[in-house]
Amino acid sequence: MLRWRDFFCPDDAGAAELVRRLGARLLGSDGEPPASAGEVVDLAAHRDPARPGHVTSPEPLVHPRLRARIAAALGLTPAQVAAVARYDTCILDGEFVGPDRLPTVDYDVIADNGGGAALRRLLIDRTGSDDLLLDHIPVLPTTERPPALSDAGELVPGAVDRAYERLLAALAVHRRYLELRVPCMMRMAQWERAQDAFDALCAAIAGEPDPRARPFAMDDDWLERRAAGLAHSRGSGPDSVPAYCSHLHAALRPALPSPPLPRHGYHVDPLTPLVCRFVGDDGLLLVLPHAVVLLDATTGDLRFAVPAVTSDVLAVTGDHAVFVARGDLLAQVHVLDLRRGVYRSDWDGLAPPVFPMAPYKSDEWCVYDYGHRLARPLPDPGNYKGGAVLGPCLRHAWIEGTARIFRLTDLLPQFDLDDLPRPGPPPPLALWRRGEQPPDIDPHDPTVFPFAAEAAPPGEPDDAEEEAYESDDDEDDDPRVAFALAHDGFRVFWRGALHVRRVPVLRLEHPFASVALDREGERLLVAYPGELALYPLGPGGAPGPARRLSFTCHADAVTLAALRGRVPGLDRAVEMQLLSRFGTVDALRRATVEQLSRVAGFPPMLEDEYRPLPAELAQAIQDALRGLPRE
Repeated sequence: MLRWRDFFCPDDAGAAELVRRLGARLLGSDGEPPASAGEVVDLAAHRDPARPGHVTSPEPLVHPRLRARIAAALGLTPAQVAAVARYDTCILDGEFVGPDRLPTVDYDVIADNGGGAALRRLLIDRTGSDDLLLDHIPVLPTTERPPALSDAGELVPGAVDRAYERLLAALAVHRRYLELRVPCMMRMAQWERAQDAFDALCAAIAGEPDPRARPFAMDDDWLERRAAGLAHSRGSGPDSVPAYCSHLHAALRPALPSPPLPRHGYHVDPLTPLVCRFVGDDGLLLVLPHAVVLLDATTGDLRFAVPAVTSDVLAVTGDHAVFVARGDLLAQVHVLDLRRGVYRSDWDGLAPPVFPMAPYKSDEWCVYDYGHRLARPLPDPGNYKGGAVLGPCLRHAWIEGTARIFRLTDLLPQFDLDDLPRPGPPPPLALWRRGEQPPDIDPHDPTVFPFAAEAAPPGEPDDAEEEAYESDDDEDDDPRVAFALAHDGFRVFWRGALHVRRVPVLRLEHPFASVALDREGERLLVAYPGELALYPLGPGGAPGPARRLSFTCHADAVTLAALRGRVPGLDRAVEMQLLSRFGTVDALRRATVEQLSRVAGFPPMLEDEYRPLPAELAQAIQDALRGLPRE
């Protein structure tokens, strides 16, 4: 008895015949697939039970179990068939283009002579039939697509459903690219994703791992190969490979801090918490533009302030904070000891947290485990060059630009943000306190400043707000996301609102900078420039009255506010330049006049923002700093 799942995972011996027979049954006696709504037939509609729903592909797909049969018919190897199917190479004059010849072939030629279309032409020419290639993919009934159980005890899409979603999304984008006639490189890259998604679907139905998302070891051989590839991409000779390899080895260890790359220029208040986190029961960690500070959650007292580091992911694990910064091939990590307020240069006694990240040189995200030197590619590639958010328990993560919170151990989706209501756009990002704005910012602009009143309870926006929202671009990429797994499921802060059991219980109506939930989902921290709001959450998730904590009293530790107006020539541009390089006032105090004036060594892309200071001004700043009381 034939089963539709056998279409995806047939026995190798009879794979071709079985796929042919099921394909013929899918088409029916009239040679056409069943009528469908869009790409997939409505599974709830009445139809012939012998003919399931289907997916229509805009280009021929190659079944992974039929590569050997296609290769035998064409005189190729299965690996060569796979390479042509993914546009990694092409077929010219009936011959496979190997790696030696490939660099001389234009991309347009590869696009015209690669993919399933090229294999179809060659199969028809040599065998008179193309029935080994696929244009219609059956959709299994729901009974054969079992769901999975999330950590919150909810049913979530299982491996087969996720594979179908990935295939549909890849084909939809490719079809759109064809309509828009985008450059051939984009079309070929997208078709690779479609073919890979079909391979992953076959693997999921067979109960096998995704062939392109298997964990790999970051061992010495892998590092050396990556170093060689990096040297080649930068036009360096073989002599530079050991240096690149040493750099990659060093990336697996914590690094001491270097000045972070400024992301907001001078248009950000030095007291803006770009990231905030709870530290245990009594600590609040704030990542400011130029410094990292730890405050007492009860009194607001400053425990320490240290220079900030460039980071895209932050993990608080016990008594340490781990900052992850994207790199060309491997992320760089910085470890801050929260007891002593110093950065470490080793993992001694600390288990590195697992984190998701994508290098600059690739759009492939992986989950990295530096402790075991392992990495696992995420099945859905995407050009997400933002950061990621780790849950406070460090078991779940969300990648900026995506819609799902997933489990780090097996990448299983846990929560879909698209299931949450969208009553309106999120409040803008608050970057300045009133009275501290630079001259080119309107002091009455409500999108720049923090709240003027208490956070409003959830309510429906009026018609004017709805119309304004509908006319604006959808702002799904708001990175101010926080989530925690509580006793009643995931509590999620997204688009300016806190959701408990997918119902908004608190909505912020005024601009804010960042947000965090504690490990149990019992406290919400909302950070504004110069001020914090802490909300206790009841057993049902209902927020209590906010407790305000101002940290403007610590401005003298991380800004030069005390020197403004006292040192001629010390304007905002000079202050921001010094803070970008040194981070804290204590670090500025320890700097020499030569270090303050610094005449060389600025990053080339930032030469307009970093300019040498006159020696007289550097001396005046040093004298004034040493006359200030210490925090």
